[in-house]
Amino acid sequence: MCSSDLKALKTSVAYVDLRKKVPFVCVHGVDYEKTKMRENLQSGAITLNRTRAALKACMHVFVALGRRQLLERLAAGNREAMLETHGILMLNVIEFGDTEHDPEILWLDKWGLEKSRRQFHILLACAICLVTVRQAGCAREAVKEAARVFLDGAEDAEKRLFLCRDEGLERIYANQLDTMVEDACAIVAQYAGSSDLDAFRRSLVNRLDTPNDEVHKLMRTRLRALWEKAASGTMDVAALPGAEELLDKAREWAVLVAKMADLNRRVHAPLYDRLVSEEARAALEGSTAGD
Repeated sequence: MCSSDLKALKTSVAYVDLRKKVPFVCVHGVDYEKTKMRENLQSGAITLNRTRAALKACMHVFVALGRRQLLERLAAGNREAMLETHGILMLNVIEFGDTEHDPEILWLDKWGLEKSRRQFHILLACAICLVTVRQAGCAREAVKEAARVFLDGAEDAEKRLFLCRDEGLERIYANQLDTMVEDACAIVAQYAGSSDLDAFRRSLVNRLDTPNDEVHKLMRTRLRALWEKAASGTMDVAALPGAEELLDKAREWAVLVAKMADLNRRVHAPLYDRLVSEEARAALEGSTAGD
């Protein structure tokens, strides 16, 4: 048995033990975490500076987008508006954040946040590759085959990233992108008969590396919207246009986001709602003064 297999076995055993404790944690964990947060704030062990900064950034975006009605609802403590903003905050942290700057209010599950970050970016790469294969002229069956190949690779990379944790994460992710590109080239060569695979490869690599690329932006926006709904508890109707073949996996991995959001709300809702209302009122006052 190699070291990685042994590590995976130990992890599985640990999860079995952890699952036995889940009922107890679910019943008593919320009150414990509330008390722990209150004590840490009172003692000065932690502050809410990162949380306030993250919320302030959200409010600035709402002002820039002209979403005054949402700000007014937040200032009034509207529950639906709070849930929507919570989803936006969580996806900001998942999509753009890092462990060094995570808001204190989301520290309940740092491991879950990091896992969701990896899954989001792996899924985004799969979606970009799939759209590019489709645009190369591959038929429906070829696109389905591409989705299967990309998802198999994504799941394998996710397992290796989990076992690796902080060691060599960038290397594993980069290797997975390289593998996706080569898989995409093989599928295009087989099903679309492309005579210029080098041009296709360069185009796909550039698309993956360029956040401002139209397809990159579009798939990032669509995947994010899906996960925001999960974090807001409104993923009953979900779609991933352009990469429908990835929807089931996107929904499956979004379950972790939904669970983190639900736990976070149950523990921190009163504190979170107060901070959001304060920042929303400040944003409204600032925008009014600017007018």
